[in-house]
Amino acid sequence: MITFDEAGQRIESALLRLYEPDELRSIVRELLSEATRLSRTQLLLAHKDTLLSSEAEGTLTRCLDRMREGMPLQYAVGHAPFMGREFEVSPAVLIPRPETEELVELVLSREKATVTLLHLLDVGTGSGCLAVTLARMLPAEVWAMDVSSEALAVAGRNVAEGARITLVEADVLVPDARWDLLPPVDVIVSNPPYIMPSEGAAMASHVLDYEPSLALFAPEADPLLFYRAIADMAESGKLRPGGRLYVELNARLAEETCALFRARSSWHGVELHKDLSGKNRFLSAQYLTSAAI
Repeated sequence: MITFDEAGQRIESALLRLYEPDELRSIVRELLSEATRLSRTQLLLAHKDTLLSSEAEGTLTRCLDRMREGMPLQYAVGHAPFMGREFEVSPAVLIPRPETEELVELVLSREKATVTLLHLLDVGTGSGCLAVTLARMLPAEVWAMDVSSEALAVAGRNVAEGARITLVEADVLVPDARWDLLPPVDVIVSNPPYIMPSEGAAMASHVLDYEPSLALFAPEADPLLFYRAIADMAESGKLRPGGRLYVELNARLAEETCALFRARSSWHGVELHKDLSGKNRFLSAQYLTSAAI
């Protein structure tokens, strides 16, 4: 058996070459918390010579074996935080990002005052973090759509029993019969693939090697493909007249994404929103058919 102090040294030694010092210190705390089932506060109060149980040491060893190969912490432990809740994650889904929490905040700021039941569609749900959080924080019935059956399996395990969430396997790029499972909704939200492959060279290896490229990358020759498809889906009758759209986007292509929606006469109030770092990261718009204008 090893002490808390020895466990911390073991983590640092195993991962020293993979992470910067500040990030490594955070990982030490996270892994010790995961292994011991103690909160960060409890860890701070624990004596450094406290012994890990054999079960805790086994958990730590399994996580370190995965992370030595480059696996991200969240996949190694099997969950990630999002808006105050832990979500199951695996390499079938993206790891939830803080920026996507800001997308939730944007939706809540515009929709929180709603008193009637909203019908909401999450396009490309992945882990279900957007769908689950919005269903919990809004008076909403939610449809969570993804092309990946593996991602939907993860999302299904994140959906609490009794939640007003329906999972649908369908492709936003292919308007086939599976779209019939989706009703007209009041709100569409999406964090679609928006990274260009040429940007991959600047990305960390643990992202490129483990996170699903299907959920990360848009075609280099058509980086706005998914935004055009979402607009087409909305206009096909899946977004009611007067309905609202909220999407996360590539800050490098923010103006181009905005122009895509403004060029369509059915979209009004098209607006870019900055993230906490000051980058244009989100877009909101309202759908009005010609008959409703």
